[in-house]
Amino acid sequence: MISSILLGIALAAPVGPISLEMIKRGVRFGFFASLAIGLGGMTADALFMLLIYFGLTHFLTIEIVHILLFFFGSLFLLKLSIESINNTMKPIDTVNQNEAPSNRIVLNSYVIGFTIALINPINILFWFGVYGSVLSESAHNTSINAVFYQAMFIFLGIFLWNVCISTLSKLTSFVMNQRLYQYIHGFAALLLMYYSLHFGYECIQSIRVALA
Repeated sequence: MISSILLGIALAAPVGPISLEMIKRGVRFGFFASLAIGLGGMTADALFMLLIYFGLTHFLTIEIVHILLFFFGSLFLLKLSIESINNTMKPIDTVNQNEAPSNRIVLNSYVIGFTIALINPINILFWFGVYGSVLSESAHNTSINAVFYQAMFIFLGIFLWNVCISTLSKLTSFVMNQRLYQYIHGFAALLLMYYSLHFGYECIQSIRVALA
C-alpha cells in the first residue's frame, strides 16, 4: 500500500507541464482551479490504465503514433508557454480569494489538465512503460482485485500531491505582488518552452528514424 502511494507521488512530483499549470492556475484563480488541473491529469491517467488493462500497449509501438504524440505535445506546450509569456506583461489578475472561481474557470482548468496529460509523451511512456511492467508482474503474482487496489493507491498518491501543490499555490497567492507574479509566469514559460522544444526534437528524430 505505502509503496503504491509513493509511486503515485513519484509520478506527480517532478516539475512538469501539469505541475507548472497547477501553480499558475492556483496563483491566479485559487485552490479549486489548480486542483481541477490535477484532476484532469488524473482522468487521463485513468484512461491510460484502462488501455493497459485491456492490452493495448502495443498501440504505442506504431511509429506514426510516436510522431503524432510528440508533434501535438510540442504545439500544445508551446501555446501554454506563449500564454505564460503574455501573462508576465499583464498586471496581476487574480480572483477574490474569498470567493470560489467560476464553474467555467474550473471546467477550463480540468480540460487543460486532461489535454496536457493525454498528449504528454513522458506521461504516456511512464504509464505504458513503467506501470505497464508493474501491472504485468502483479497480474501474474496476485489477483485482479489486488492489482485494482494497487492502482487505487497510486491514484491516492497522485491526488495527495495535487492537493499539496494546489494548497501551496493558494497560500502563495496571499503574498503575491507584481514582481513575484512575473517571476512565476516567466519561470513557467521557460520550462514549458523547454518541454515544447524537447518534444519537437523527439518528433523530428522519430520522423528521421521512420524515413531511414
